Amino acid sequence: MKIIPLRAVPNQRFTFANDQDRWVIEIKVAITSMICNLWLNDEPVILGSRIVAGVPIIWSPRLATEGNFGILTENDNEPWWEQFETTQRMVFWND
Repeated sequence: MKIIPLRAVPNQRFTFANDQDRWVIEIKVAITSMICNLWLNDEPVILGSRIVAGVPIIWSPRLATEGNFGILTENDNEPWWEQFETTQRMVFWND
């Protein structure tokens, strides 16, 4: 498992490299929740996925063949950008 640093800003877009794969990760505020868009090697994997504490962002195992992401939070609080640098972390894992 790898920890991916997030900034405490409401909308962000960045890249994450794992082996030969290049992920583009976009996290945005959607009224009262956070959503995520993911691209793998310039191909969309999932767009507009709501981020829920402790739940994989890529909800389909068929789509998560190269790994998956999630947000870990204290007390299973819902992910929120203001907590990204303090009590909430993004993680990546694969087999």
